[in-house]
Amino acid sequence: MSISGERYHTRDYVLEISLWIISLIILIPFYYLAVNTFKSPEHVTNAPLALPGADFSFSSYVEAWSRMSYPRVFLNNLIYTGVSVMLNLFVSSMAAYALVMKKTKFHRFIYLLFISSIMIPFQMLIIPLMKMFSDFHMMNTYQGVILVYVFTNIAFTTFLYYSFVKTIPHQLEEAARMDGATVMQTFWRIYFPLLVPVTVTAGIHLVINFWNDFLVQVLFISKPEMQNITRAVFSNVGMFSTDWSMLLPMFMLSMLPLLVFFFFMQKYIVKGLVAGSVKG
Repeated sequence: MSISGERYHTRDYVLEISLWIISLIILIPFYYLAVNTFKSPEHVTNAPLALPGADFSFSSYVEAWSRMSYPRVFLNNLIYTGVSVMLNLFVSSMAAYALVMKKTKFHRFIYLLFISSIMIPFQMLIIPLMKMFSDFHMMNTYQGVILVYVFTNIAFTTFLYYSFVKTIPHQLEEAARMDGATVMQTFWRIYFPLLVPVTVTAGIHLVINFWNDFLVQVLFISKPEMQNITRAVFSNVGMFSTDWSMLLPMFMLSMLPLLVFFFFMQKYIVKGLVAGSVKG
């Protein structure tokens, strides 16, 4: 048997079957989550892996939507994630460009400070951050959470951009300068379009981190009207018992926006990866 002119060997069949088995094992939790969102609480407890029967219903989604105040927490997630990602990419890309172009000991020292901060666990920053934000009255505010997201992830994002900017020929910057372009014009019109692959990579990483964040929300947000989706889901977990037929639809509602995001962005993700593989 051949596919595209290449003959399949026994090891190819074994590898393909193994990959299918691994894929099915990985999909079991998603199957468990999906089928149990349409069943009654008794059916979920007695037969968690069975398909929905006569009790098939969307009522659990309706109740979960209402109990989570989903439109409100979804809007909060959009604000936290959208603003934080844009600020992070904006500041990190320009910082990396400046650090690469300015080949001085001072700028090298600043870059090393960025890299060293990556090795500091966020848990070590919790107490000083909370003290500082409390003094500046930024607890329970959008800008407080956004600043935490940005400044605790900016070092890693700058590191990604720095490594990528270094691969771009320096002659582009010299040619733009001879044509009379300013520093900002050179960056935004020449360099930033070439940074699409790393921007896509960093953007995906940041979106996942910020959208699913729980720790920062617990530490800096106590008002229910300012919680994100993850925090709203956790608030429905009981201390002694949990209604899984209600919690599972909440999990699905929290995952759905990211699935839609990847569905519509996959074309740009693939373009970014392909551009990165053939650049230069």
